[in-house]
Amino acid sequence: GLPLIHYYKKTTTGSYLPLKWALPEPVASETGVVFASAFPVTESLLKEVTHYFNYKYSGRTAGQLWEVYHRIVDKLPTEADKAGLRDWLQKSFADYQPGADKDPYTFSQNFLLKVIPIADSQFAQWVGAKGPSIHMSAACASTTQAVHVAEAWIRAGKCKRVVVIAADDITSEHVQEWTMPGFLASGTATTKENVSEAALPFDRRRHGLIVGAAAVGMVIEDETLARERGMKPLARLLLSECANSAFHATRLDTDHVASVMENFIKKVERIYGLKKEEIAPYTMFMSHETYTPARGGSASAEVKALKRAFGTAAGKVIVSNVKGFTGHTMGAGLEDIVAVRALNTGIIPPIAN
Repeated sequence: GLPLIHYYKKTTTGSYLPLKWALPEPVASETGVVFASAFPVTESLLKEVTHYFNYKYSGRTAGQLWEVYHRIVDKLPTEADKAGLRDWLQKSFADYQPGADKDPYTFSQNFLLKVIPIADSQFAQWVGAKGPSIHMSAACASTTQAVHVAEAWIRAGKCKRVVVIAADDITSEHVQEWTMPGFLASGTATTKENVSEAALPFDRRRHGLIVGAAAVGMVIEDETLARERGMKPLARLLLSECANSAFHATRLDTDHVASVMENFIKKVERIYGLKKEEIAPYTMFMSHETYTPARGGSASAEVKALKRAFGTAAGKVIVSNVKGFTGHTMGAGLEDIVAVRALNTGIIPPIAN
């Protein structure tokens, strides 16, 4: 329900041309932007480098190499062997074969803008948001941490609303050649072909995550301003918490995670006069369990945290997890969005398998 108005620019002759649709004042100066992404410029960088090397090695050097390949093929004993290997070479290395149809490589004048993570300021420029702006990378907790930053900005009076955008896609043509082997080499990606054998949350058989992609967006705003515009907010953000275990790049300090969760629930109880035993039956916990191996993983941290925070009432909390349907969406975490949608509809996503 935020308004956009048409802005115009004055020409040298004194006339006006339409420029763009953007936020009006004072809304523009009161609006901040957080962009959350774990791999924000990977695709731009790899596409640039790939284009360069494809062009470089499809010229004269490539022609000389292919002459050597053909001489080797000619030494095979049968015509069938020769034809089979030539066909395989042409299919497997089509991008590296010399030819007049190859795109000439020209260094991009915008190279620096392609490889610096400034999507927050680009989005702010697009919609005319003149409040604070930041790019955030907290691995797969990026979206949730962005929500925390938005709350902190609003409570501190830095702005009155924050647009949170998050996006990650490491499954694209250029990027997956590097990221997929990376996940496999680290032992975190599943090697199963069937989703039913790969997506096994909270299961002893789980052995690796499914790589996914996503983009999400939300507006977090001072509630009184939304109601003044006649809008009914989708959900109320009571409180958020953010902490760092200073422990390990990929494993979790499950004891520390549990203590943060326990203190967070106590704080909610104290501020809003709630009791955990009473709210547990009405509480949905949006799990981030990634299906990676058990030691120091999300599953053990989440179970321990829920038991520590809710005590004997932990069993009444409904747990949901969507990674069996969406895969692990990197920095563009879907958990916050799914949680809001579930609260709005009363329908909680099932857990795959």
